[in-house]
Amino acid sequence: VKKMLTEKARDPEYRHHGIIEKCLEKRFEVPASLIVELLENEIKAVGGWAIISGFPNDTEQLAEFERKVFISVRLHNIKG
Repeated sequence: VKKMLTEKARDPEYRHHGIIEKCLEKRFEVPASLIVELLENEIKAVGGWAIISGFPNDTEQLAEFERKVFISVRLHNIKG
């Protein structure tokens, strides 16, 4: 996760690169919603499965991931 965040912080094309860059510089926790958004995009890019090193760091990140995954899976089931 740290490698992914570092890459996104350096990517001016990514809309939240400034937020991530400042969090990393000041050693603040990157907002869970941003981490989950990035992970969700990465998981979709690799076909739906991934092993994630360094995630979750805390229960807030886990809760955000579960909430988004649950919503995503539920919407997929409704459409499918």
